[in-house]
Amino acid sequence: MRGGDVKIVSIIVVITVILLPFLTIHPTYPLHGSNPQHGNRYIVNIAEEDVDLALEELAGVGSVTSAIGEVVVVEADNREELEALPYVKSVRESRRFSVRLARSTVEIQSEYMNRLTSFNVNGVDGKGVIIGFIDTGIDYRHPDFYFPNGTSKILYIWDHTVDGNPPEGFDYGYECSREEIQRGTCPSTDTNGHGTHVAAIAASSGQAPGGYKGVAPAALIIFVKTGRPVCEDRSWAFDEAEILDGVYYIVEKAEEMGLPVVINLSLGTDIGGHDGNSALEKALDYLVEQGKAIIVAAAGNSASDERHIMGRLDAGETEISWVIPPRTTIFSIALSIPIDNNVNELKLIPPDGEEITIPRKVYAGASKKFNFSVDLYTFNARDVWILDFNISNSWFWQDSLWKLKIYANNTSNQYFHAWIESNTCSFVFERFQPGDGYVISDDYTVSIPASARYVIAVGAYVSRSKWVNYAGEEISIGKTVGEIESFSSRGPTLDGRVKPDITAPGSVIIAAKPLNIPLGPYDVSEYYTPRRGTSMASPHVAGVVALILQLEPNISYEEVVDILRKTAREDRFTGEIPEEGSPVWGWGKLNAKIGDVVRLYIKKHKNASGLIILNNNSIISLDKLGNEINIFTLKNRATNITIVLNNTFKEDVRYYSTPEKLTLQPGDIEYIEIKAQYRVRIYDPDNRLLKQLWVSENATINVEQLLNINDAKNFFVQHRIGGLVKFNEQLIKGKEIEITGPTDIKVILLDDYTNLFITFITLASLMVTAYIIHLRRKYTFIRNTNGDNAEDGR
Repeated sequence: MRGGDVKIVSIIVVITVILLPFLTIHPTYPLHGSNPQHGNRYIVNIAEEDVDLALEELAGVGSVTSAIGEVVVVEADNREELEALPYVKSVRESRRFSVRLARSTVEIQSEYMNRLTSFNVNGVDGKGVIIGFIDTGIDYRHPDFYFPNGTSKILYIWDHTVDGNPPEGFDYGYECSREEIQRGTCPSTDTNGHGTHVAAIAASSGQAPGGYKGVAPAALIIFVKTGRPVCEDRSWAFDEAEILDGVYYIVEKAEEMGLPVVINLSLGTDIGGHDGNSALEKALDYLVEQGKAIIVAAAGNSASDERHIMGRLDAGETEISWVIPPRTTIFSIALSIPIDNNVNELKLIPPDGEEITIPRKVYAGASKKFNFSVDLYTFNARDVWILDFNISNSWFWQDSLWKLKIYANNTSNQYFHAWIESNTCSFVFERFQPGDGYVISDDYTVSIPASARYVIAVGAYVSRSKWVNYAGEEISIGKTVGEIESFSSRGPTLDGRVKPDITAPGSVIIAAKPLNIPLGPYDVSEYYTPRRGTSMASPHVAGVVALILQLEPNISYEEVVDILRKTAREDRFTGEIPEEGSPVWGWGKLNAKIGDVVRLYIKKHKNASGLIILNNNSIISLDKLGNEINIFTLKNRATNITIVLNNTFKEDVRYYSTPEKLTLQPGDIEYIEIKAQYRVRIYDPDNRLLKQLWVSENATINVEQLLNINDAKNFFVQHRIGGLVKFNEQLIKGKEIEITGPTDIKVILLDDYTNLFITFITLASLMVTAYIIHLRRKYTFIRNTNGDNAEDGR
C-alpha cells in the first residue's frame, strides 16, 4: 500500500472514531405500529367540543392512557372500530422518534446566577422547580443527582421498560418513588447514557469528582424512561404514544406537588408536515396554553444530512430520488404539496424497477419485497403525504436508489417539500439525490415536536472543540468555537414561523455518564463524558427556564420566551439578528443572566417595623434588612414594591415611608425614607379639644394658623394666642412649636380689642368728617345769604 493511501485510511478511521459517540442513529423497528411491550397503540384526534363523550366512547373500544386536549392515546385491537366512533376525527398508529444528539455553564453565565445573592433570592439555581425528562433513562446512583446533604434530586422515575409497579392510571412500567431511589432499590438503569447526560446538563448538582454542575443545580427531577436501544445500543428510539403518556405523567405529578415544571424533550422526528399540526405538537401546545408546563425541545440534527428537498411543481411529472443505506429495514418519506398543484397520484419506483401507483388516499399496500402505508391530511392549503416502508433484507448489502414521481395537474408558485428518515444502523444516512425541479436544502429542517407553536425550539452552536480524556490525551473535532453547528436544524416552519427560538451550547458538552457503562476512550473520567447535538443544547435552555420559574412560578409561556429572546446574545458569529429572529440562530445565543439587581437605599426609623412586599407575593420583614437592599428581578420586567409599616402597637405614633409604593426596572436605584408621625392635640384654656392632627417628627407647626383662632366673643372683641403650654410643662413663648413626640398643647387666649378701637376711631372720624361737612355747608349758606342781601340794598 502506498504512503498516501495509508494517510487517507488513517484519517477516515480517526474521523469515524471521533464521531461515534455523537452520532444520531434511527430506530431499527417500525416507525409506526405496535410497541413490542404493548398492544396496538393509536393516536386519536377527537372533536374538541365533545371531549367527554369521545373519551367515554373510546374507553368502550380500548384502553385510554393519556388524554391531552383533543389528542388521546388509546391501546386497542381494532383500528376500524376507533375510526367508526362518531366523535373521532382521525386515527393513526403511534410514530417513532429518535434522540437528537466545557463547562458550558460558564459560556451561558449560569454559574453567575447560581452564586447570586440578594434580598429576595439566595442563589438563582432552580430551587422549588421540577425539570421533567423523557429519555433513555437516568443513572440515579450518580453523585450528580444528589444534593450535598445526600438527598436524591429525583422525585420519581417511571421506567416503561420494566414491569411490576405501574403508576396510578397506567397499566405498564415501573414507578420508583424518591424513597426507593434513595434506598438504591429502584430497578431502572440507563444503558445508553443519553438521558443521564441530558439530565445532568440541566440539573446536575456537581457532587461527583470533577464537579460539572448543571444550569439549575438545585432543581428537582422527574424522569420517564421510555423507548428501547437500537443499533447495538449505539442509539435509541422512542414511541410517540409513550412520549405523550410520559408528558401527561410529569404534568400530573407536578400539579399534585404544587410545583412549577419545565419538560425537556431531546428527541424528534423529521416525518410530518413541519407545520405544528401533528398530534404530539398539538398535545404539547395544549398543555402550554393551559399553563400546565413550559416545554423545551431539541431543534434536530438534520441540517447537513441532505434529508430535505424543496422545489416548485410544474404541471406534469416531477421525479425525486433518494438513497437508502445498508442495514436499513424501515424508512419514511413526508411530502408537503400545495393543493394548488392538484396532485392526485404518486408513482413509486423501488430499486428493482417495479412501478407502484399510489393514489391520493389513506391506505396500506405491499410489493414482493416491502410493505408500505400511506397517511394523508390537509392543513394550511397543503396536502401532507406520509409514506412508511417496511423493507426486507434484499438490499442490505449496498445503497439502494428509490424514486418517486409526482404528478401535478396544475403549476403553483408555492414550494413543495419532502423529508426522509430511516432506522439505518449504517454509519451513513438516508439522503436525497440531486435532481431537476428541486434543491437539497438545510432550511425547513427543525424537527417535530420542536416545530410546535408553543414549544421552545433549541439549536446548537460550538462552545468547545477539544477536550482531554481520562488518559490525558487531547481530542479535537476541528470546529471553531462560537460557530453554529453544521448539523443544527434550520427554520422556518412550513407555516412561516421562525424556529429555532434560540441556540445554546451543543458541542462539545461534558456531563455525567452512567457509572454502569465501562470507561471509553473519549470519556473524561468514570463520571463524565462528552457528547454533541441539539439534544445537549436543549437542556441548557430547560435549565434556564427553571431559573425563571424559580423567580416567577406562574409566569406564562409568552413571558418566558420574551425573556429568552431579549436577553439572548449576539456576537460576530450570529451577526446582528433582525427583530423578527433568524432561521439559523433564532433570537441569538442563550444567556442565563436573565435578571438584574434593583438597589434600594433605606433610611429607617429606629423604632419602625413592618414589611416589604415584592410583586404582591414575596414578603420580608423590614427588621431583617440593612440600609442597602439589592432586589433581584427578571430582566425586561418591572418590580412592584410596597412598604407596609406596623402602626398598631402605639396609639399616638405611626410610621410612613416616602414613597410607599414604587415600580422599578432592573438596574434602577431608589431612595426610601421611613419617618415617624406623632399625634398632636390642641386644647383651649378650659381643656376643650380644639383640634387634633398627625405631625411628622421634628416638624414645626404654627398653632394659630392651624386653629384659625380668631373666633370672636362679638365683633368688637377677638381672641389671640398669648402663649402655648405643653401639659405639665412650662409656658412656650410664640405661636410655633417643634414636634418631637406625641404632644398635648393648651393655648393661652388673650382678648384683642383692636376691632373695637378701629371701630371707635372710624366712627369718630366719620363724625368729625360729617361735622366739618356741616360747617362748610353752613358757612356757604350764610355767605350766599349775605351776598343776596347786599344786592337788595343797592
